[in-house]
Amino acid sequence: MRWLRRTPRRWVSRAGAALAVALAAADGHALSLSSIDPIYFNGPGRFGFTAADVAHAQIPVSATATPQDLWLSAGGQGVSPTPALGIDQHLGTIYSNPQGAGRTPSVGDPFIGDSTWTVDNQSGAPLPPSYLLFVQADPTGQYPGLPIGLDGDLLSVVDYSYDGSDYLFGAIRLPSLGVGQSFDIAVRYVVGGRLDLDAGHDALLLPRFGLYCLVVPEPAPVAGLALGLAAIAIHARRGRATVGGDCGRCC
Repeated sequence: MRWLRRTPRRWVSRAGAALAVALAAADGHALSLSSIDPIYFNGPGRFGFTAADVAHAQIPVSATATPQDLWLSAGGQGVSPTPALGIDQHLGTIYSNPQGAGRTPSVGDPFIGDSTWTVDNQSGAPLPPSYLLFVQADPTGQYPGLPIGLDGDLLSVVDYSYDGSDYLFGAIRLPSLGVGQSFDIAVRYVVGGRLDLDAGHDALLLPRFGLYCLVVPEPAPVAGLALGLAAIAIHARRGRATVGGDCGRCC
């Protein structure tokens, strides 16, 4: 997928650190598996979701996208070069932590935990309404084959068409953001397998996601704002090497 090959591999490896969960974090089951709609990244190359999974979870398709739309980088704060949409993550409630309770996590008994992501417009121009897209699970390859998902109840879906194929990406709608303005979103992790242990901190490392910001088509008055963002995106891409198979940013 050439549209995802804008960023050298070293950018991905330098993206913001993965969230860590204390090994002994509560396993209170305040939110049960039956009360959420987990959806896993089972698309080709772990890009997006399958149509069958989206239908089963009854997640609405909110928009369609093509390579000609405006795609902006998104990722962890402190990454260089600075992404257009900065993201700062804060761990929230842990509803189920089988590994911390001595069980082996599985799709039937997964890790479930909330986090709050603060997204910050760092593009240098006003940002029209957009979507934060979760395009790929585990872009750095830390967890090959591990079932990694999100709670579909907190998502919509963007249908992306490329080279005769359709990809279904999890999406969270963002409002218009002025320069430097931020907005909080809720992201719920669902992981059906064992997480790596950071022994030095006695913590489990959550997987990262490959992310992009998609500016959706808008009426003419708002479209004018997107022109400035397009110029920023073009300028940011100049002089970059191209490496296959990497997402723009990860968190």
